[in-house]
Formats: sequence, C-alpha cells, structure tokens
Amino acid sequence: MEHVISNNTLRVQGDWMKLWSLKIPHSTQIFLWRLLRGCIPTRLNLQQKGVPCTSSCPHCSANQENEWHLFYSCPAALSIWIDSGCWPRIAHIVEQGISFIDTTWKLLGHLTGSDLTSFTLMLWCIWRRRNDKVWKEGAPPPKTSIQLT
Repeated sequence: MEHVISNNTLRVQGDWMKLWSLKIPHSTQIFLWRLLRGCIPTRLNLQQKGVPCTSSCPHCSANQENEWHLFYSCPAALSIWIDSGCWPRIAHIVEQGISFIDTTWKLLGHLTGSDLTSFTLMLWCIWRRRNDKVWKEGAPPPKTSIQLT
C-alpha cells in the first residue's frame, strides 16, 4: 500500500523503537508517543482545534501553555526537574533546545538507564500534576507528585 499511496507527510522522525522498548509503564509509553506526535491537549493545542479556552498556563498564568512551557520552562515544571534530581542531567540539552519535540528526542537519545527512566517518568509526573491543577483545582506539592510517580 505504501507504494501506491505516499504517507511521507504522516511520518514523524524519531527512534520510535527505543520509545516502545523503554522499561516504563505502557500508559507512560502511550503518553510519550502522543507527546512526541504533538497531540496532547495543551491549552494552545486545544485552541488551535477550535476549543474555546484560555491559553494561559494553569500553574503560573504568565505564559501560553504549550509543550515547551509546560514541560521545560514553567516554574512548576522546573521544581519537578530540580526536586527529582534530573535537572543537572538534562539542563544543557534543554537550554540549547530549539523545539520541544527535537529536544525531547535528543534527551531520549542521550540519557541511559535509570536517568532515562527518571526523565520519562518526570514528564508523566508533570503532565499528571498539570491535570490535577486543571481538573481538581489543585496540584500536590512537587515532592509529593514525584513520590506518587
């Protein structure tokens, strides 16, 4: 079928086999797949799909909630990265990052072992904490969120 119909426009670059071979819960793998495909419902993504909602970050209200802000630059995310001990291992790549997806793929390729597992679980932790803030009108403290992950 690929010879008849070109699907090159639908392909997303990345080491997808690495993602599916990670030793993390399957639900976290699916979350990462959606994250790296750019299809998690951040407020900016929802607005682009015509959903009437605010674009401001639910934690800091200072910026638009897009993937980069939500996972790498929001003070709420930074507190998770710092409290988990991951920040020293990812900071240099994040600080040089151009796009969210490229930076996240670089981190997935750069980190190994327990650092890789911690990184992926902290992404999930940040997303879950964001959803608690939006839907339960309150997020647990960063250290509590990390312990629950």
